[in-house]
Amino acid sequence: MTGKKLAKGFLGMTAGVLAIAAASSASAQSYADFQAGCAGTANVACVAQIGENNNVSIDQVGATKSRATVYVRGDGNGTGMIAGVGPVALSKVVRSGAGLDLDNDGVPGYMDGNDFKKSVGATPAGSLTMQTGLKSGVIAQGGTNNKAAVYIVGDQNDFHVSQLSGNNSAEQTILGNGNAAIALQGGADTASQTVTGSNNLSYVSQSGGNNWAKTFQTASSSEILLEQKNGNNAADLSQVGSDNSIALRQTGGVSASISQFGSGKSIAVEQSAGFLSSGIVITQF
Repeated sequence: MTGKKLAKGFLGMTAGVLAIAAASSASAQSYADFQAGCAGTANVACVAQIGENNNVSIDQVGATKSRATVYVRGDGNGTGMIAGVGPVALSKVVRSGAGLDLDNDGVPGYMDGNDFKKSVGATPAGSLTMQTGLKSGVIAQGGTNNKAAVYIVGDQNDFHVSQLSGNNSAEQTILGNGNAAIALQGGADTASQTVTGSNNLSYVSQSGGNNWAKTFQTASSSEILLEQKNGNNAADLSQVGSDNSIALRQTGGVSASISQFGSGKSIAVEQSAGFLSSGIVITQF
């Protein structure tokens, strides 16, 4: 673990369980009493940080069936290393008010795969870029059947989860403004992100196929970026608020459900290889 500030902390390890906490006040608990004591018997890391300008790094690269749970309450935690988004433009773009009904299904603002292909074409060509810098607050899990959970309350925080061997799950919840939630996964994985607040970034990159990703954002001026490689992947992406954007790239036989509610929104999608047989539903209001 590295830290910019970790005052009045304690460290304990029993039966293979690692527990680290910034011992602030009793009210610092919650997050369901920090996941009911973050109980476990082996390969379990539990980290709570209360305050500002902290950082944490958990390395479980050699472990299987490991679990890491991080609870951060405060501002400026883990920040400073995750870079910006970079180019996003993809070949199929749907903007606010483009909820075409070309197949006459009678649902305004709703686009299924037929509407989408007719309105924006089926020729992929774009670019979706993010994987630069990264680091910042990080959980690295290199084996299989691992679980990572991150819960952050505050502003200007970033967290990056790396699970590159497959059959892993990552769950990130971030409440605040100007935050970044990043997940990199290697195959047959699940990722779930819930981000509430303005000017937030959610980025997931999944390779190896057979992945599932779900991201939900509320408030305004936020971005979702998702890349799923090698097919048999599914995505469920939702945004509520104004001036939000979604960029999605999927390869192989895939499916996606995308919904946006609010003004000034945009969606850019590329489903290559299996696009014509892939499923996509877009709802904009």
